[in-house]
Amino acid sequence: MTPVLTKSNIVTGKERDVLMSRSILHRLAANSESFWAYKAGLVYNAAKMSLGLGKGIGTLIDPSVGREELYKGKIISLSEARNKREMRTIKDGRLERVVWFEDVMDGFFQKLSTDSLKEWLGGKAWSLVFMKALGLKVPEFFVLPTYQCGKCELIKDDDGNVIARKLIEKQKRDIKDGLEKLERATGLKFGLHESRKSPSFFQEEFFTIRQIKKLCKVLKKNIDFSSVEFENSGNTIEWLNEALTKDLYGLCGSQNRVAHIIKELREGGGLGTLVSATAGYRDKELSTLDVAQQRKRLWLSRIIIEEIAEEFSPKICPKKNEPLTTSGRSGAKISLPGMLRTILNMGLYKELVDVLVANALEIGDEALAYSHFDSYATLLEQMGDDVFGCSRKVAEARQEAFDEKKSIFHLERAKIAGREAVTTLKNQFKIVAAYEALYSNAKVELPKDHNEQAYLVAESVFSSWNSPRAEVLKKAKRIPERLGTAVIFVKIAPGNSGGGTGVIYSRHSNTGKGITGDMLFNAQGEAVVSGKSNTTSLNRLKKSEDPKLRALHDEIVSGVKLLEREGKAPQDVEITVVRDRRGRMKLYYLQTRKAQMSAKGFVESALSMVEEGIITEEEAIMMIEEPEKMKEFVLPIFDEADLAKARKGDGGRRLLAKGVPAAFGAGCGAVYLDSDELAAKKAENKKIKGVLVAEETSQDNVAGMLASEAIVTSTGSRLCHASVIANMYGIPCVVAVLDLEFAVKDGKKGFVFNGEFFEEGTVISVNAKEGEVFLGEIKTVIPDKLDERTIAFRDMAARHKRLKIYANTEMATAQFASDLGAEGVGLQRTEHQFLGPDRLVVAQQAIIKCWQYYFDSNDSSEKKEIFQSLSMLMDTLGQQQEEDNGIMYGPYNGRWVTTRLFDAPLEEFFVKISEKQRASLATTLNMSREKLDFLLKKIMGAKEGERGFRGARMGVLFPIIYETQVRASFNKIASLIKDGKDPKVKIEIPVVTVPQEVRIIKDMILKIRDEVAIKEDVDFSGHYKIGIMVETPSSMDGEVAREIVEILGEDGFGGVGSNDGIGGFYYVSRNEAPKTFLGKYVELLMYPHGTGDPFRSVMPAVVNGIRRFADIAKSISRSFEMLLCGEHGADPYSIGVLDGIESVDAVSVSPFNILTAILAAAQAAIRREKTAKMPLSQALMMGSVLEKKKREVKKT
Repeated sequence: MTPVLTKSNIVTGKERDVLMSRSILHRLAANSESFWAYKAGLVYNAAKMSLGLGKGIGTLIDPSVGREELYKGKIISLSEARNKREMRTIKDGRLERVVWFEDVMDGFFQKLSTDSLKEWLGGKAWSLVFMKALGLKVPEFFVLPTYQCGKCELIKDDDGNVIARKLIEKQKRDIKDGLEKLERATGLKFGLHESRKSPSFFQEEFFTIRQIKKLCKVLKKNIDFSSVEFENSGNTIEWLNEALTKDLYGLCGSQNRVAHIIKELREGGGLGTLVSATAGYRDKELSTLDVAQQRKRLWLSRIIIEEIAEEFSPKICPKKNEPLTTSGRSGAKISLPGMLRTILNMGLYKELVDVLVANALEIGDEALAYSHFDSYATLLEQMGDDVFGCSRKVAEARQEAFDEKKSIFHLERAKIAGREAVTTLKNQFKIVAAYEALYSNAKVELPKDHNEQAYLVAESVFSSWNSPRAEVLKKAKRIPERLGTAVIFVKIAPGNSGGGTGVIYSRHSNTGKGITGDMLFNAQGEAVVSGKSNTTSLNRLKKSEDPKLRALHDEIVSGVKLLEREGKAPQDVEITVVRDRRGRMKLYYLQTRKAQMSAKGFVESALSMVEEGIITEEEAIMMIEEPEKMKEFVLPIFDEADLAKARKGDGGRRLLAKGVPAAFGAGCGAVYLDSDELAAKKAENKKIKGVLVAEETSQDNVAGMLASEAIVTSTGSRLCHASVIANMYGIPCVVAVLDLEFAVKDGKKGFVFNGEFFEEGTVISVNAKEGEVFLGEIKTVIPDKLDERTIAFRDMAARHKRLKIYANTEMATAQFASDLGAEGVGLQRTEHQFLGPDRLVVAQQAIIKCWQYYFDSNDSSEKKEIFQSLSMLMDTLGQQQEEDNGIMYGPYNGRWVTTRLFDAPLEEFFVKISEKQRASLATTLNMSREKLDFLLKKIMGAKEGERGFRGARMGVLFPIIYETQVRASFNKIASLIKDGKDPKVKIEIPVVTVPQEVRIIKDMILKIRDEVAIKEDVDFSGHYKIGIMVETPSSMDGEVAREIVEILGEDGFGGVGSNDGIGGFYYVSRNEAPKTFLGKYVELLMYPHGTGDPFRSVMPAVVNGIRRFADIAKSISRSFEMLLCGEHGADPYSIGVLDGIESVDAVSVSPFNILTAILAAAQAAIRREKTAKMPLSQALMMGSVLEKKKREVKKT
């Protein structure tokens, strides 16, 4: 391990004392392995940094420089261990097995943070806990926590990859115990019971006085009470007693029997008692009584009973005979659409469903029979797809079962292509039959035992943590394998029995304005987001003529707003609605989570919630968890002029169809109908541009979706699976394109728009902003400006950041970068300006002449002639550079622009030179072909990759190039000063390895400065700085760094070239490594920091060097500016690391990453401030103990 940075030549005095304190604290924490010791270390460091007493340990993983990440990791692991120990001790260890929904409200769980609860229970179970705590109605549930995922028996393939997880016996016992407790809590039972084997009668809730009065009104319509005198008509109970006694006496034939009926009525027997009391006597009593003459109208027929039930019965399904069914859900801490979908209606099986359907038909209720068939079909489909693994066969079986091609599976009535399509009871029966036949052919059987069903589902959920689609998303989101997934079993609230299911967004996912949502009636679970059905908008409930639906709308809106207010972010809420026999709506909340939105939706939501007083600015900034999402504001859109031409049919292009815009942006590419094929093609060739076109999408399609330029589906809604994934990853998406169909013609797969067939591979363009699909390719452009709300959000974030954000830019994007919010230019790559076709030839001539002059010729007269020719070429290049500088410096008046001197391996200018170009060069240079080839061989032979003849080495040996560039810079600065402008230019020396290079080149710069100042009569004070590119390990060495900084002086600067720094420290080439080993290394987590890619996230050795150089520079001059130039500056992890190094002032990134960097820098600063605001009393107390300990150490 590298020694802690305490060398006297680097830090002195108070700074060394601070580092010594940290070292002592580190040893105390490491020796004790104490949660509180590590937390104290974190707090103590943050407190000292916030008070300006030290540099701060930063967020480095390398403990030789900083320990924050080490401390954080230890805190997490020790916290997990402590939580598990506490869980095992509560209530004789029962919570170690399963977590019951009532348990989460006890004292222990109240102590846990939201983050700990999510990691322990998974996101879905946490949301149930959260909603229950807010007083919202949620179904009963229990959870196998996430750590149970790691306790399963692992099944691996030959390569050692986990392909399945099997439950151990203890886990099966846990599930069985949980299901038994679910039965006790709900009063319901799984499976088939005696009471269900024959047509059942109503067993309703207890009568209330109001219900009894209604009953009497109904009885009066059907029973002749004209001859009956009531003595106690003022008392409703007695009145009913007298009425039933007198009119049922003859029917029942016994006063005692009537008394028994009344007794049961009074004790809550309800209508069921009345029906069962009369039904059993019908034939017997009617044969013995003169009913035809005296009591002909007194018999309460089935019609009367049904009328009574319709009037006030709470449910049509008898509670005592309602079967208990559950759903099985996966639930990881971080939302992972690649996981197993929810399995609904566990507990059903063929014999039970047959009885339930028969009972429903016995009482004439086809809707109830339909719901039983629908629930069973859903279970068969989902089990067949996700548990038994025959997804394609399931899809085929479902399609074959439909009466019509466009019938809707989970929808009683839906508007499709301008007409009504109804899924009938008969059709539902056919669907069930098709699935049963599929199971039979596949030789798989759905277990009758609800426990066995639950075991299968739990194994499938745990196994899905390692499914290929989950692995794709875990890698994309950098989700640790250790997190695992929980399994949640939830009591079914049957929305397909006259109710419905819905997904509600508290704010529109694309615009961020207004609550929005989709409802699907007579359906349940994920049917609303599956894309298989067209849905009803939440707004239609508000406008409904039915007051019950309007009341439901208001209840939904109220609950969703509550969840948003308490969740401090826009919410994506899943609900289900259960309708009873009387039409009453019972609303259940199934899940809430932070909504997946477009960047525009997040920005508008954040600003609005701040304006509404729901959240603070800091909370608004932290709302976008992935700052890279801000790139959506610079995603391509269609060029308006070319789009207008396409609408008019220009070039064979035309509008094919329109659908629902589901995610912002525009994309073009060849149509792929198979997501797996598209994913494979993209993996082979990154340049492949494909558009995924499908009827619907699911978790199986995620890899292909991530590889696509755009997504188009024929079904779905703004909240369907395709929309969620597209918004999560910034993919243009259009759904519900109703004119889209799929067909095979002449053996070729394809798609059909309005009857016209197109083969797979046809190029289309998708305008997700308007929901349009065009034939052919439309030109895309980058948006040229931000809207007012985006600017407001950007400025809000900028107010909270510490690091400045500069742009790595060139002429074409200089103004664009400034408009996006760049505070200056951190890197202008001057060599790139000479690689264009109009300038390349001049640059090639100059390089050849330079080589000839400095390396090849020894004859003085020849050298003089070469120099004259070279000077003419350099004059041309200088004029071109001066023009370019005017374009660069103009938009940044008053802001610093860093002009890096020529830095490119010379061979880059000759890589693609052809024979024809060689001949032309020889003629232009008045040189023989043999001489030219000899010189080119020398130049190309000097190729040493990124560590060859370049940068300061070339400036020392080819000084005329740097002299020309420096003169061009000072000439333009002088011109702008005379025009009354305030140009500020940093001249940067690249690839410095030794101090003498800096001394030589700086002297040359100052000499030219003085020449131009005299010639133009201007004062350059405050208008320029001289600095270096800090990118070689030698330049970061302590003594070398100190000498370089002293040469540069107080107004110097250092721009860290992180890409070359990585190459130097880790001996990798950014050009060659990705082609060979790097991908596998990233997969194997060989660089376990940030993204795992050393060219995307800063690595410890590089940051160690940055810290050394920056700390030395700041100790010499506080005005010495340090910035990082490279795309590492756009990585949120790297920005977090750099924000923790006080001596680093800025990062510089490409224009397309400026918004990302601004947001990431603001979030890093907020996190640092939050850490610094931890209880200071504890930190300072620990600090005084350490100071005392340090004095004792010094004495000894």
